[in-house]
Amino acid sequence: MIKAVLFDLDGVLINSEVQEQKWTKEYLDKNGIDIPMERFDLLIGTHKKQNMWEKVLEGYKDKVPDTLKEDIRNYKMHKRQAFDYKEILFPDVVEYLDFLKQNNVKIACASSSNINYIHNVLSKCGISNYFDLICTGDDFTESKPSPEIYLYCMNQFGLKPQECIVVEDSVFGIEAGKRAGMYVIARKTNFSFSQEQADVIVTDLNSTQNLIEQ
Repeated sequence: MIKAVLFDLDGVLINSEVQEQKWTKEYLDKNGIDIPMERFDLLIGTHKKQNMWEKVLEGYKDKVPDTLKEDIRNYKMHKRQAFDYKEILFPDVVEYLDFLKQNNVKIACASSSNINYIHNVLSKCGISNYFDLICTGDDFTESKPSPEIYLYCMNQFGLKPQECIVVEDSVFGIEAGKRAGMYVIARKTNFSFSQEQADVIVTDLNSTQNLIEQ
């Protein structure tokens, strides 16, 4: 029986990966910087500890400013401050969270993003109160694809891997859930990476309610 569902945040509860890529492209276009957008797919689901920017900029370092990473980050930070995250809350999320609560399933948000961002997003979306546990990758020695963050959630709830479902979108997140020994639902994306390692790929989380009711 499933007793907990552990959610990633970006690309799972909110369609932020698409929004972040829009802001990145906007910055690149404004500044005449020609890096294929597929390169920025490499950053999805990663933590700063992984330094994936090295791969993003491979072959382009002599063509862009040394401060590009910081410039894009600052540009997007400014955009985020005025952004209403409720606009990109996936339409199935509230119904699915309600369903979990009605079935006494524990709910966690386990994101690689920083804790202030996580709380800000959940608050603006009006869904903070659904979560029994909220944690950030900053609190762990290893980031996803390490299973550490999901094993922590499991232990906090006093459960076993087979009693938990992980909901993810990125390659690293899906791998983290599988390495934790848990069933992994992937929210389908249109990015260039593969989600084939997940147990099921869906566009609507409510289509998986049968997993809880079994």
